[in-house]
Amino acid sequence: MSTVETWQEAVATALGELGIEGLGAIAFEALEAELPLLRDEPDLAEAARASVVANVALILDFASGTAALADLEPPPAAVAFTRELARRNVPVAELRPLSRMPKKPRPIGLARGELTVPPSFFEPLPAELEGAFRGDT
Repeated sequence: MSTVETWQEAVATALGELGIEGLGAIAFEALEAELPLLRDEPDLAEAARASVVANVALILDFASGTAALADLEPPPAAVAFTRELARRNVPVAELRPLSRMPKKPRPIGLARGELTVPPSFFEPLPAELEGAFRGDT
């Protein structure tokens, strides 16, 4: 892959090199590693594959600027896969209590001297970047 500066450029480059099916295959492999059940149940695996491809397409729409985040809805294939996991009572996340909370607040300055803020940090942002924070296109 070529050098890119933003995640949107990285996605566009990967799409050009692999296509939507290739990106979906990579994401599906990662999902299959987390849910080994998919290897044993072809119908669930197919629903997962459809969900992954639909979600990748949604990310591509967002990355390309053709869809605003506020306008995005979960793809029907993703909803169907999630409902099937719930119907089969497949755990996909584990909720755990937080480890013991400290009894006293952390002291200020624990990282003193471990990082340097360059003077450029305090310079005004370029107009284009400042506009992006406001949602300007």
